[in-house]
Amino acid sequence: TGSIKPQIDYLVGNNVGFVTRPPEDLDTCLTGYLEIRLTATDSAGAQTTVVQNFDPRKVAVRLETSPSGLTLEVNSTPFVTPTTITSWDNYVLRVNAPDQAPYAFRAWSDEGTQAHDFATPSAATTLGAAFGAPVSAPEAVLFLAVTSVDQQNHVEWLNPSDPSFESAVLVFRTGRFPTTPSDGTTLFTGGVAGDKTTFDHGGLTNGVTYYYATFVNLVPGGTSAGTFSRGRPFDTNAGPVKWAYSTGATSLAPPGLGASILAVSNDRVIHALSRGASGGTWPSSFVPLMLGGVAQSRPPVVSAGLVAGHPAIAFMGAQDGIVYAVDAESGAPVWQSTTLGEGVQASPAGLFVAFGASFDRLLLGTRNATLPNRFYSLDAKTGFTVGVPYEGADGGGLGIVSGGAAVDYPTSRVYFASRAAAPGASTVWCLEVTPGGFIHRWSQPIGDVDGSPVVRGDRVYVGGNDGVVHAFDKITGTQAWFFSTGAQPFKGFLFPDRGGDDLYVATTSRVFGLSDNGTSASLNWSALPAPSPSIVLFAPSVGAVPARLYFGGGDRKLHELDLSRSPPTEKTVLLGGTAAAIGSPTLDAANGLIYVGSEAGIIYAVAVPLP
Repeated sequence: TGSIKPQIDYLVGNNVGFVTRPPEDLDTCLTGYLEIRLTATDSAGAQTTVVQNFDPRKVAVRLETSPSGLTLEVNSTPFVTPTTITSWDNYVLRVNAPDQAPYAFRAWSDEGTQAHDFATPSAATTLGAAFGAPVSAPEAVLFLAVTSVDQQNHVEWLNPSDPSFESAVLVFRTGRFPTTPSDGTTLFTGGVAGDKTTFDHGGLTNGVTYYYATFVNLVPGGTSAGTFSRGRPFDTNAGPVKWAYSTGATSLAPPGLGASILAVSNDRVIHALSRGASGGTWPSSFVPLMLGGVAQSRPPVVSAGLVAGHPAIAFMGAQDGIVYAVDAESGAPVWQSTTLGEGVQASPAGLFVAFGASFDRLLLGTRNATLPNRFYSLDAKTGFTVGVPYEGADGGGLGIVSGGAAVDYPTSRVYFASRAAAPGASTVWCLEVTPGGFIHRWSQPIGDVDGSPVVRGDRVYVGGNDGVVHAFDKITGTQAWFFSTGAQPFKGFLFPDRGGDDLYVATTSRVFGLSDNGTSASLNWSALPAPSPSIVLFAPSVGAVPARLYFGGGDRKLHELDLSRSPPTEKTVLLGGTAAAIGSPTLDAANGLIYVGSEAGIIYAVAVPLP
């Protein structure tokens, strides 16, 4: 620091212990050191002095806020987050999270008060503060959705809370979307600022697409930009399709299930729909939420009592590199992480105390094209990073992670896959999750993997982009067998029959059924051709209903395979009136329904088994 400060008085003797003073300031943490001068005197009075510099144990402290970009104070010095400062082991920092309009302080990751002392640990750490998010109030209608049934479209939207709101106008026409409030037939004018509004448009012709737009009349004049959606009523009694919900943007990810259906689409909105054959509309308590980036993976819903006042929480990663926690019953944001990378493709996996784990963690990897990739452990209650993210140092570096992770509760281990960071680098990874981060247990180089591993019994199964299925011992990482299905990459992951030895998977144009024979694998039947199949869904047998396999296709159809026959027999149902690929399905076993989205942005409820 350019100055010398005495630390101790002169001491005489052997084995002398002493405690030094803390650093003067944060700058001293970077440049300061301890200089010790030891003078030895012999019986004749001759002296020799030895000078030795001792460097402190420096510790990196990463500062984060939720949302990112707010300011934290350390020793009265402001820092814009996210950033990393250097401290010393056991150095006590005075930290403060001042309110920053319109954001108000909520909580620290270490559960301290708004301003408190933080003792620096011996290893790198993350310290974060959560703030309350403001309520967005744009002039235009934020969300417009249409649920289609027999001869009717149920239209619902959320009015903006902006003071300029006078009334909402709902307009429709056929053939194309209305472009202005006068470009079509007006169905509704009115509403209250900030309220949800619904309109049942009945007496319609089945099979005809109706195009809707909402505009806001503004004070003192003029209208807002339009918000658009469409609906196509159909005969719900003549076939297995019970309703169709239009999100307005592509929705191919399998929906999540909680008290309601939660669906993501390329409009960046989290949609909630009531479950059942007569469902498909917004639950009364739910307000749709727009994320900062597109989410493209199924949002898992966890009821684990993680955060007071939020009995069920949905977690999702997004293309803005942020993980979001959302109240699954109200749509209210619970927390969001800092920006973890250029993108987070998959939803996080988790370990939860309520289900037998020792701590609550979310586990996920980044999909970075230019930055180093990392695998994160997040506190599921706050979204803050736990420990140091894993970068693949034990296996030649970590490539992009596109698939979700799989967890094993008995061993507290997480398994994930990646592309190769360099030739010969590992692409299948096993880490032990600890209270403070990760311990690498094993990794294997099998070539690029864009999908996810799955764990069943003592095995980990993963399919590579080269069409080869690998089975590993989950503890040692020893390969038990591999099986080539051809050169086509796999869709998502191998879906296991957890009551048997079978595995099911789709590639670019085929669907496979495999059996794990212990030291090898074999085909259950010749690969079935399929038109651009989605990730497959295995439904176990129930009573007299045999086990079935479901997947969406590029032929606008939901496909069902009866697995009690060899080869399986197939049934299909055509979904929608326009050419659009069908996404990955979700089974609602309690209601006997499949929920599945489409490239056209429409989510369908289909009664199964298919007739």
